[in-house]
Amino acid sequence: MHFAKYLMLSSIAFLLSACTEDELVKKALEMKEEQAKEIIAAENEEKMVTEKQRQILEDLKKPLNDVLKDNELEKQDILAAGSTITAKESYSDPTEFARLTGRMLFDFNSSSISPEEYYTFLEKYASKQVHEDLLKDKNNAIMIFENIQNILNEQKMNNTKYALTQVTLNQNGKEAYFYRKVSSDNENQYYVTTLVLEDDVWKYDSDEPSMPFEEDNEKIN
Repeated sequence: MHFAKYLMLSSIAFLLSACTEDELVKKALEMKEEQAKEIIAAENEEKMVTEKQRQILEDLKKPLNDVLKDNELEKQDILAAGSTITAKESYSDPTEFARLTGRMLFDFNSSSISPEEYYTFLEKYASKQVHEDLLKDKNNAIMIFENIQNILNEQKMNNTKYALTQVTLNQNGKEAYFYRKVSSDNENQYYVTTLVLEDDVWKYDSDEPSMPFEEDNEKIN
């Protein structure tokens, strides 16, 4: 009885396997084809990544002047030099304050003013964030400014002149920025300077290197 049941189950299994053999072969072929497609796609993606990496490396090898030639420089309106700048108690006009800030940054980088004088400028006209980050310890801050000037002097930049762009306000009118071009005997250096509005008074917040720009019309404000 048990033997007969075993034969019956074996027969059913054999019949089922015979019936599904074509389907199994078909599925195996489909899986093999899908795997082949995935391998080809992965190889193509790897080639694309490799090509992008190669292009990035080639761009990095280019001299700065060649890179600049390949990219159109952004045009910026330049503020006229104006007359001698006299410091005010506070500034509600960002362009007027940009003139003072641009002058002080140039004088500091050129060692035309001392670290103590630069500290005094920041103490009066810098943002709360600058006070928090840099001006808490006067002696330490002045030592940092001395080190910066020493490094700049060692590079022998010999800055000769500078230019400032028109001031641009952000959407809420609480932040503004302008660009600076500092010219020396050998080259030009470019910076972007950020101002912030605190208690209706403009304050200096940061100054960082920027991409070069092309000078457009000179305007007086």
